[in-house]
Amino acid sequence: MIMKSLYRLSWVVALTLVLGCAEKKNPQAEIAAQNLNSAKALFAAFNQHDWNKMADFYAKDALFLDPAYGKTWVKKNHEEFMDNYKWMQKSAPDIKDELTAIFAADDKVSIQFTSTGTTEGQQWSIPISTILTFKDGKIIKDATYYDK
Repeated sequence: MIMKSLYRLSWVVALTLVLGCAEKKNPQAEIAAQNLNSAKALFAAFNQHDWNKMADFYAKDALFLDPAYGKTWVKKNHEEFMDNYKWMQKSAPDIKDELTAIFAADDKVSIQFTSTGTTEGQQWSIPISTILTFKDGKIIKDATYYDK
């Protein structure tokens, strides 16, 4: 009888440990997943040309590293950010981005995509890589790399 009780108790303890481990969450993985979803939604907003929605993903004064701005980080507020994208849409009304790879780890999301559009009757396609850095759910740094 004692052996049977010990056997049952060992199964209860084992099951409790297994279920307890399964319920533990990895906060870093959860944050990375949230950042990944935000990055995907950012690109969806870009393809809809919804610059206000795009700006909402960024911190108030985010830092940008982009060949269009030079070789150093530039701080831009939401209005400056949206002005840039409004100009892009004006020069290439059909501009779209197609994600080709996306990866999230900790506070960073790395994205490869192809930007396409038509400017003055000429179609173009540019491969681009971007690394977004998040803090508290907002993008604080956007490092974009392409050959202009």
